[in-house]
Amino acid sequence: MRRVPGSATAWAVVVGIYAALASPLASALGQVTNPVTPGTITARLQPFVTIPSANGEPLDLTFAPGDPSRVFVATHGGQVRLVNGGVLQPTSFLDLAGRGVTIVGGSGNDERGLLGLAFHPSFNAPVGTPGRGKFYTYTSEPKFGNADFTHPEIGPTGGDHQSVIREWSVDPANPNIANPNTQPRILMRVAEPQANHNGGAMKFDPAGNLYISLGDGGGGDDFSGSPASNTDGHTNSTGNGQDTTNVYGKILRINPTGTGSANGQYGIPAGNPFAGSTSAVMEILAYGLRNPFRISFDRANGNNLYIGDVGQTAREEVDLVSLTGVSTGSNYGWPFLEGTADNGNYAQSGAGTVAPIGEYTHGDGVSIIGGFVYRGSAFPALQGKYVFGDLARNGIGRLFYMDAAGGPISAFQYDTTGGGLVPTSPLYGFGENAGGELYALFNNGSVLQIVPELGCGLFSPQSPQ
Repeated sequence: MRRVPGSATAWAVVVGIYAALASPLASALGQVTNPVTPGTITARLQPFVTIPSANGEPLDLTFAPGDPSRVFVATHGGQVRLVNGGVLQPTSFLDLAGRGVTIVGGSGNDERGLLGLAFHPSFNAPVGTPGRGKFYTYTSEPKFGNADFTHPEIGPTGGDHQSVIREWSVDPANPNIANPNTQPRILMRVAEPQANHNGGAMKFDPAGNLYISLGDGGGGDDFSGSPASNTDGHTNSTGNGQDTTNVYGKILRINPTGTGSANGQYGIPAGNPFAGSTSAVMEILAYGLRNPFRISFDRANGNNLYIGDVGQTAREEVDLVSLTGVSTGSNYGWPFLEGTADNGNYAQSGAGTVAPIGEYTHGDGVSIIGGFVYRGSAFPALQGKYVFGDLARNGIGRLFYMDAAGGPISAFQYDTTGGGLVPTSPLYGFGENAGGELYALFNNGSVLQIVPELGCGLFSPQSPQ
C-alpha cells in the first residue's frame, strides 16, 4: 500500500535514506510544524479486535449508515471483516478471492491491494431507495480490457495495473455477508502507470456523492525515469498532478446511482468544477495532489473534506477542501510544491495554489496517514480535533492531532493504565464508527480504539464501541 512514500524503491527511504530537507517555508497558518512535540492530550489505545494475519493488514474501518452496532474492516489482502458488538465475526462479510476478484499486491510494502471501502448513505433506507444495500470497494487488479481513464503515453491497456471501483450489494436474507447471488457492478477502471501512488480512499457526502482519491500515477516526483519521458504515463513539464485532462493526483466526485458518465455507470454532479468541460475531466473536484491515501469528511457539517497527502522526501501535508467555499476545484500544488516547499523538479512555481492547513517534515515520520475530525462523545478533550498520524518513525507508527481549522501539529501522549497500549508497529489507517469514535489500525493486525485516559472521559473499558 502507500507505505512507500516516494518511488518504487523508496522503502529504503523509510529506513533512513532521505534527501536533504528543504528549509521550512511559511504556510497560510504559520510555520511548518518542525518538530512535532508532545501535546497536552493523553489518549489510551484500547484493544478492539485483531485481524488474522492471513487476511492481510487492516487498512480501512467504517460503518454502514443506520447501523450503530457494527463496523467493517477492509484488509490489504482482499477481505472485509465484520465486527458486531465488538466481536470479530468468524465469516468474512466479503472475500474478494471467493467472489472471483483477483487483486495485485495486497501484502507487505506493496501499495496495491484492497485499498478502500465505503457504504452508501442510503444503505439502510427503505426498499426502493437508490443506494439501499449498496457498498463500494477500491481494488488494484490485473489489467483487463480498456480502462475508462488512462494517460496518452500508456494507452487504455497499458501501465502496471488497473484501479477498479465496484458496487456490491448486501445479502437481503443475511445482512452479515455480501449478496452471493448478484455480480458486482464496475463503476470505473483506471490504468495505473506504476505500482505506487494509488490513493485508495472513498467517502460519501450526505447527498450521496462518492469521493475517490487517486495518486499521481506512481514513480517519484510525478514522473518515472525522467520528466521528459514520453512513455512513463506522466505529463511532461507539469506532471500529472497539474494536468486536469487526466485523473491522476486528483479527488474525483461522482454519483454512483446516476448514469451520465461516459461509460454510463455513474453520474457526474452538476456542481463539479469541470462539469461540462470539453477538455478537463468532469469528475475532478480537486487536483495537485501526490498520493492522497486517506480522505474524510467532518461529520459536523459534511462540507469540509480533509486530505492526508503523502509527501516525497521532505514534507507530509494535511489539505482541506471546503465544499461551500472557493476551494472546490482548487490546486494543492503538487508536483511544483511539496507542502509549502518548492519541489525543484519543474520550472513552474506554486503561485496560486492552496496551502496545506498543516505539514511536518521527515524528522517526524515518513508517510502521513490521514484520519478524522473527532465528533464522538467519549473523549471530550478531543472534540473538534483532526486526528491523524504517520506510518512510522524508527519502525513505529505515530498518532497526531491538530485543530480542525489547521495550525501546529501535536503528538498524543499515552495512558498505559487499564490495559492501555502504545504503538509497536507501523500505522496503516484510521477508522470511525457510527457514533464518531475513532480507531487506529496497525500492520500487526491490531485495531485499537482511541479513548481518553482513565477518569477523563465517558468511555468505559466494557463499551463495545
